[in-house]
Amino acid sequence: MRLVAAAAVLALVLPAPLSAQSHDDHGPAVAGRIPAEILNRPLPLRDGAGRVSHATSTTSADAQAYYDQGIAYLHSYVWLEAARSFNQALRADHDLALAWAGLSRAYSGLEDPVRAREALEKAEAFTNVSPRDARLIAVRRAQLDAMHAWSTDRRREAFRAYIDAIDAALEGDPDDAELWVLRGNAEEPLGPYGRGQRGTPSSIAFYERAIALNGHFGAHHYLVHTYEMMGHFDKALEHGKVYSDAAPQVPHALHMYAHDLMKVGRMRDAIDVFGRAREIEHNYYATEDISRDYDWHHAHNTGLLALSYRHQGDMDEAERLLRDGAAVGQQTPTRKGYYQGMLLDVLYARGKHDEVVTEAVALAAWPQPAVKMLGHAMAARSLMALGRLDDARAHVDALEKAESEPGMYGTFADFHAGLARAEFEMRTGRRDAGAARLREILTTARAQRTPDGWIEGLFTIESVFDVAAAVEDWDLAADASARLVEHDKAYAGAQAAARTIAERQR
Repeated sequence: MRLVAAAAVLALVLPAPLSAQSHDDHGPAVAGRIPAEILNRPLPLRDGAGRVSHATSTTSADAQAYYDQGIAYLHSYVWLEAARSFNQALRADHDLALAWAGLSRAYSGLEDPVRAREALEKAEAFTNVSPRDARLIAVRRAQLDAMHAWSTDRRREAFRAYIDAIDAALEGDPDDAELWVLRGNAEEPLGPYGRGQRGTPSSIAFYERAIALNGHFGAHHYLVHTYEMMGHFDKALEHGKVYSDAAPQVPHALHMYAHDLMKVGRMRDAIDVFGRAREIEHNYYATEDISRDYDWHHAHNTGLLALSYRHQGDMDEAERLLRDGAAVGQQTPTRKGYYQGMLLDVLYARGKHDEVVTEAVALAAWPQPAVKMLGHAMAARSLMALGRLDDARAHVDALEKAESEPGMYGTFADFHAGLARAEFEMRTGRRDAGAARLREILTTARAQRTPDGWIEGLFTIESVFDVAAAVEDWDLAADASARLVEHDKAYAGAQAAARTIAERQR
């Protein structure tokens, strides 16, 4: 997921000791949208969620088992089931302070910083925890404080304190694989927000240490992301297979494996695995009576499955799935706009320009900058495809006013904004400016390595080729064709572009 939650965290009054509190006081809906009742429903211990063994001070076998299950779900970003597991652990042992710390992490994943801090404060209210548990709670405190300071001038100081807290905990317990994983997460550009999705080469040794200690399945998950970011898709695929085998009932584990099946030319296999992940999700919603709107992963997996069908030329199925994904509730309007934009992109590719214009104009009226940009961009592109250049001008003008970082087209909305502006320039007598913009987009699109970015980059490169061919800039079209083949030689669109260029060069 590319959109990072704001780091604002409210300081709350330290609660009374746990012995004086009721665990049944669950408060308001989590993140303003997920009923707290869902997060407090009992659940069974499940096979297929990944195995974790992280010792605590509890004497309750049930509390320990549910705590371990909660940690396992954290490593797969299944925040809702992690929260349910930690709450179940607390029902078995109300004094298990580390379950409150785990619940704090789950709330951060659910993007509720207030409740994340509240849960941690409940863990901190215990005064009789072991030195080891105290160190682990201190790590979580330092992480939350660093998150809170991330957008302030205390950023470096608070982040250093977080690293120091992890290191201090490792000095006390160097065989704790969970700590080594956290230390690897902290190597990411997002600092305290790092959770394995943006790993760097410096992350690898920490994850490998966790695997050496106990075969930590979550470390394999994070190594998939890390090797993807480095462009080593074969290595990512190896770890993805281990991860999916370790957690075969977790949709995200299957989804991660499919990431790299997609990138190494095994698109039919990727479709099968994305599809199995989708089936598991639907079975879960039916069995647990939980709306798909509360699961961040559903639209994400649906989107990549749809784009995989688009890659294979099955545009009917791609459109069907993207209509489904666009209907799913999201945590923020910006995310909702992103999934609606994915649908508009496929409708554009299918030539359904009247529908694109209608829906894109509606998106352009949203207050969120990224959604507004996407709406103007898609409206302009389809209006130009319909030959309505004068009508497109107003949307292009809006894009020029909105653009704050010229030349940066690293996101879905930015790609489309760049394509719209460049095509308009090339069609209105500014061919050099438009061609330069398109070459810049080619470079950025070719560099995309995340799963969404990689396949969106593929279709973006194809769009550059289409624009260049339409205005008969054959040097640019040849460059785009070469980049398309470099990006994914198995894609039929890449082969078609190459044939077009070969015929022109005869």
